[in-house]
Formats: sequence, structure tokens, C-alpha cells
Amino acid sequence: YRLLAASMSSLIAVLLLETWLVKVDVIVFDQLFFYAPFAIFFTVFATTGVSHAFNVIDGLHGLSLGVSLSVSFFLTVLAWVVLDVFIVMLSLVFFLSSLGLFLLNYPWGKIFLGDGGAYFQGHCLSWISILLLSRNPEITPWAVVLIFFWPVVETLYSIFRRISREISSATADRYHFHQLIYDKVKSLKIFGYSETIANSFSTLILLPLIILPSVVSLLFFNNVKGAFIGFVFFSVAYIAVYNLIKPRLN
Repeated sequence: YRLLAASMSSLIAVLLLETWLVKVDVIVFDQLFFYAPFAIFFTVFATTGVSHAFNVIDGLHGLSLGVSLSVSFFLTVLAWVVLDVFIVMLSLVFFLSSLGLFLLNYPWGKIFLGDGGAYFQGHCLSWISILLLSRNPEITPWAVVLIFFWPVVETLYSIFRRISREISSATADRYHFHQLIYDKVKSLKIFGYSETIANSFSTLILLPLIILPSVVSLLFFNNVKGAFIGFVFFSVAYIAVYNLIKPRLN
């Protein structure tokens, strides 16, 4: 039902904004985007996936909000680089409003996003990025994928590892990357038995890893090959580290 609601929200955005993805910078596949129905379908599918991804990563104090701050900040910078004032203001407003919520959420968890908040963030940020791409065709979509790297790859890999174990991709588990980090931090008992501090400290560990792909996106924002190689590199690094820290699964 949540995926259906997110799909409907994205379809409404397509109708109101009269905007959708026109390319993904993949040879041959881009030809399909000349057909508006396919382009609209793919746009709705992608934005729904991103909305869901922000809910998937919402497992630690400040993590989903921290990703939102990172994404909105780098969208602001990218829009500033290409001199798109409208997107600069739009993403900056989102950044500052998320910052206010982040200060209440981190580190003590005095307020939470919940499903509605997480889906809202993913929906708005994905559509800001689509507006940025549609208004500035010199930006490669792969650069935007790098900015959204963490929620996108975390969700895709979660689906893959569940299917590979013959488990429904919709089944919840405690094997997300952030949960593995939290379990490692908690097991060290650096902060005694305070789960709240261990929770927040785990977010602090993850944020630099989340930000790094976004930094690379600015270096290759108009370079398809460079941005794609960056995505592949960080994907391989993510999988390698995940398999290094994961517990033995039955």
C-alpha cells in the first residue's frame, strides 16, 4: 500500500510538473525514453523506489535525516555549479527544514520521521533531482545516482541478498548495513549499556561513507564515464565491506 501511494504521488507530480526523465545515459536504453509512456513509467518507478529507500535506511537516530541533509546539500551545490537559481533555492529550503528536524532527532531521538516522514523526504528529493536534470541536460543522471548512492544501493542490495536466500524481498530483517554497524558498536560496550548513544554513534560512523560518493559526483557531474566508474567503485566497496562485517547467515 505504501508503494502504491508513493507511485500515485509520483504520477501526480508528473501531471502537475509536466516533467519526467528523458535519459539515464545508458547506450541503447536511452532510445526508449523517446517514448513518453515508457519515460513516465520509468520516472514513477524510480521515484517510488527512492521514496521507499529512504524508509529502508530509517533505522538509526539521524541516519535518514542525515542522508536527506547530504542529498539536499549536494543538490544545492550542483545546482549552484550550473547556475540554476530556482533549484538552489528549492533544495536549500529543504536542507534547512531538514536540519531543524535533525537537531531534534539527533542524538537523543526526541522526534522521529516515521514512515510518512521518510517517504516524504525521498519523494521530494527525488523530484528536486528530476527537475534539476530536466532543466540542465549537461548533468549526467549518474552524478545524481551518486548523490543518492546510500539509500539506493542499500535497498537494491537488501533485495538481492533476500532473494538469494530465497526469502521474500518484502520480509524485514536485521541485516541492513546500518544495523550491522550498530550491533558492532553495541558489542564493544564503549558506551556501557547505553543503546541510545551506541545508536547515535553508529550514525556518526556511517555519515562520512554516505557523503563520499556525493563529493565524487561533483567532480564528474558532466562526465558520464567518470560518474559511472565512481558508482561501480563505491558499489563494489559497499558489498566488500558489508560481507566483511556481516554475521554468518543460515
